Amino acid sequence: MGQQAVGQFPKPAGDSTPLTETAAVSTAGFKAVEAELNTARVQTAARAVGLARGAVEDCIVYLQEREQFGRPIGDFQYLRFTLAEMAAKVEQARAFYQRVAHKIDAGQPCVREAAMVKLLATEMAVEVTNLGSQLHGGNGYTTERRVEGYWRDARLTTIFEGTSEIQRKIIADRLLPKSSLSRSDPGRAGRCHRPARSC
Repeated sequence: MGQQAVGQFPKPAGDSTPLTETAAVSTAGFKAVEAELNTARVQTAARAVGLARGAVEDCIVYLQEREQFGRPIGDFQYLRFTLAEMAAKVEQARAFYQRVAHKIDAGQPCVREAAMVKLLATEMAVEVTNLGSQLHGGNGYTTERRVEGYWRDARLTTIFEGTSEIQRKIIADRLLPKSSLSRSDPGRAGRCHRPARSC
């Protein structure tokens, strides 16, 4: 449904290529895929920023159109401040993805930054489009307004090209190396430490 995913290509049965050569090709292939994922993650961040920006622009129009108590609801301070925060978050994410895109264009390594911008921009888009729906009130839930579609599309950006949880793992693994205990026995943390007969 939706985006067309890349298929899997397992090693064919009967392939006599030595495992060492297969491993070397796999390593090179993984690095190529990783580089493409960096680009795709920045593109997803840009898409998320566009969705959030659309929500902000629609809210600017709606807050001036909709009236309550004899004046546009855009005159109410709470709604104005909410819109201001939405716009600030969009601009922050926009500046970040443009910086990471520049690093990619320059051929600089940016696995961590690509994961960061994908995480922050997509989660921001969900938050901002949700607020956009809220500012529209009941109208934000109907298909007569585009803001409900912005939210649905923003939610999808947190899933493809690696979920937000995957982005957090990538970032954490590059910021904080695991201890030697974790590397030598990755299953230790989840095992029962009581005597074997009790586990």
